[in-house]
Amino acid sequence: YNCSVFNSFIISQKLIMTEYFRLSRSHYYSLIIISPIAVIYSVMGYFINWNTAYKLRNGADVLIRLFFQFFGKYAETFYIISLNLVIISIILYHKREFSDSIKLPVLSIMILEGMFWAFCLFLIFIFASQLLSVPTSFSTFEQFYLSLGAGIYEEIVFRFLLISILLFISHKLFGSGKVFSLMFSIVLSSIFFSIFHYIGVYGDVFSWQSFLYRFSAGCFLAILYLTRGLGVAVYSHVYYDILISSL
Repeated sequence: YNCSVFNSFIISQKLIMTEYFRLSRSHYYSLIIISPIAVIYSVMGYFINWNTAYKLRNGADVLIRLFFQFFGKYAETFYIISLNLVIISIILYHKREFSDSIKLPVLSIMILEGMFWAFCLFLIFIFASQLLSVPTSFSTFEQFYLSLGAGIYEEIVFRFLLISILLFISHKLFGSGKVFSLMFSIVLSSIFFSIFHYIGVYGDVFSWQSFLYRFSAGCFLAILYLTRGLGVAVYSHVYYDILISSL
């Protein structure tokens, strides 16, 4: 009898974990959980950039904004409206797959899982003595703000968008195998991710050591995105950036 109860418990736990992994990987739960971060980042950016000539933003955020520059003085308005419409549309589209109400425990565990992977990434690089310095010209408030922006926009640009495009090109257009397409997308997106950090006013000074560090971090986050979804990847990236900026 005890053995039967134990087996039933194990089976139930496996089912719960299977359901968690399925839900947490979905774009539906991912966009729901990163929406608060996006709101906080936007509000903080409003106060930080209030009445200043130079706008402090994450580089990937700036990259997306470039597409809206032809709207002139209405660029900011169109950018915010478009971003919200895209998020809402994706949430509503994927909601059809989830008839039940939002499971709050799933969201809570996703946040904790993000902490876990961020700590793993931190340990990998700190033992390799590869942690890069964070610009000291920023206040703690600004560093926190930029960490949120990096987690959201770099994951959207280099994982959600770029990996999807590269997979489509490799697998659909050129007919490459699934494994090759995945490897191709991970490697190329990570190269672009690394190069991106040497562009702009606050870009790093190039060195092969830091390039390989960024590339390795990009591969880690790309694999995390493909296996665990956008939401977990975003929170892992945010937590990691907060962690190294606090050192």
